[in-house]
Amino acid sequence: MGDLRDLSLALPTAAVALAADTAVLDGLVRFAGLHYELAAAAGFVTGLCITYLITVTVIFPNRREKSADQEFVIFALVGCAGLVLNAAVIWLVVARLGGHYLLGKACAAATSFSFNFFVRRRLLFSPAAVVAGRTIHG
Repeated sequence: MGDLRDLSLALPTAAVALAADTAVLDGLVRFAGLHYELAAAAGFVTGLCITYLITVTVIFPNRREKSADQEFVIFALVGCAGLVLNAAVIWLVVARLGGHYLLGKACAAATSFSFNFFVRRRLLFSPAAVVAGRTIHG
């Protein structure tokens, strides 16, 4: 039941972060004339910060890291990997398939959400198992 609870909370969180992310992307492309990949990175960082705040306050009661600073660094590093994935998917849709950058963003959002949720959950927010006196993370 915890899996369903976590996912049911993570999806609306992702929707809020995605709305902010997409607004930053679209605003920077339309009004600031920024290249879509640079604007996508700025949007992604905005979404990352929103997601972190909601994740640690609402979604995951189990915390592996005692230090909030270390936790955020790991959270952000996973987000950076997600950003690379995000940029690659947008590039593929726009540059290779000739699609609109917002279509690329929709495809990238689904891909990066899945990656970020499952990797962060496993690394940061699932309880550590104890086997034969040793703590096993994951």
